[in-house]
Amino acid sequence: MLTSGQQFRLKFLHSPLLINTDDLTLTLNPNAWTQMANMVFVDIPADTGFSYAETQEGWVSSDTLLAVNYKDFVKKFLSDNPQYLGNLLYISGISYSGIMVPKVTLELYEGNERGDQPAVNIQGYILCSPLTNKFMDFNSRIEYAHRMALMSDAIYESAINNCNGNYVDTIQANSVCTKSLLSYEEVRTTNSSIKTNELCEHD
Repeated sequence: MLTSGQQFRLKFLHSPLLINTDDLTLTLNPNAWTQMANMVFVDIPADTGFSYAETQEGWVSSDTLLAVNYKDFVKKFLSDNPQYLGNLLYISGISYSGIMVPKVTLELYEGNERGDQPAVNIQGYILCSPLTNKFMDFNSRIEYAHRMALMSDAIYESAINNCNGNYVDTIQANSVCTKSLLSYEEVRTTNSSIKTNELCEHD
């Protein structure tokens, strides 16, 4: 299984070792995914996780380019490690990887159909909390914030009445809509700041 865009917490939960926070020792993780699968974590694009680029071109990215780079990595990894070629292959990811992972999986599948070498034993993909449609995902955040009582009825109703169902394209928005969205953004930023402070206090 190759995983993309994973957060440290997920890597930690899947890993064969657990960190004991009391004394910073390691113990075996009885529920590690590595007991039933070989896993490779890929930090993509450059500058996410521990990844970096050594050339200016390496910093350039787009959804299409990322999918191609990821597919090329998979092919090269399996070419260099042929002992894994027969393993069932699933591509997985979270969040923004929901845009890229299906493309990578399709590229690998179509490569097999064309007879590209090495052939990979691609089975499918696994997504956790994926972004699948940029507009719908970001546009639904106003509704979600209101349902979770993170924004007032007044701000929500103003957005509903003045933004014509589009809470993403602020350039085209009228002044009342823009004001509502700015109010929402202030609330969202404040809530994020509070949550961050709570997490830091517990650490």
